[in-house]
Amino acid sequence: MLKNTIDILLPTYNGEKFIKEQIESVLNQSYENWRLLVRDDGSSDNTIEIVRDYAVKFPQKFIFIEEDKSHLGVCQSFAQLTLVKEGREIRGMVSQPSLRFDSLTPLE
Repeated sequence: MLKNTIDILLPTYNGEKFIKEQIESVLNQSYENWRLLVRDDGSSDNTIEIVRDYAVKFPQKFIFIEEDKSHLGVCQSFAQLTLVKEGREIRGMVSQPSLRFDSLTPLE
């Protein structure tokens, strides 16, 4: 377990229109001890390429789960992400387009 780390779980599927905004909202948080875990569910748009670009730029912050399992649905994709989380806390980004600034603070 990574002490004081917040793992943000982000399942994606054809989210090309919103994925940059979601990722940028995480990058802009004042709390810096976080990791973004992303699992794509078989997107046919540019979602995967966008996430890969960020994962290359920020390898310590991004974990991109690329696997053959696709079309599991949002719940199973989220469940797959929980299997690789190591942070003390988790936050999910399923339906919101972005995180409000300063919304990442560890629970006491």
